[in-house]
Amino acid sequence: MTDGYDCYQNALAERVNGILKHEFLLQLPKDLDQARRMVSQSVSIYNTQRPHGSLQLTTPHEVHRASLQVSHWAGLAATTDVNVIQDGSRCSPAKGQISKTSSKNG
Repeated sequence: MTDGYDCYQNALAERVNGILKHEFLLQLPKDLDQARRMVSQSVSIYNTQRPHGSLQLTTPHEVHRASLQVSHWAGLAATTDVNVIQDGSRCSPAKGQISKTSSKNG
C-alpha cells in the first residue's frame, strides 16, 4: 500500500487496514475469490459512502470530484483569461466583475 519506508505512509496504511478489518470485513471469507470481492466492496464503500472526519464528513469520492471541478475551471480560466475562484465565482480581470457560475454549465 505504500511506496517506500516513510513512517507516515505506513501509519496511513495501518489506519486504512484497521478500518477495513474492524468496520467492513466482519466475517471470514470462504475462499480467495470471496475475500477479493469483500475487499473490493469494502474499499468502494469506504471511498464513496463512508463519511470521513478528516474531510469534514464528506467522502473521498466527493473531495476528488470537487478537485476535478476546480481543475476544470482553472483550465478554462487559463484558456479564456478569466480567473476562477474556488467557490465557482468568475472574475474577469479586464472588467473587474465577479459572477456566480452554475454547476450545470460545468
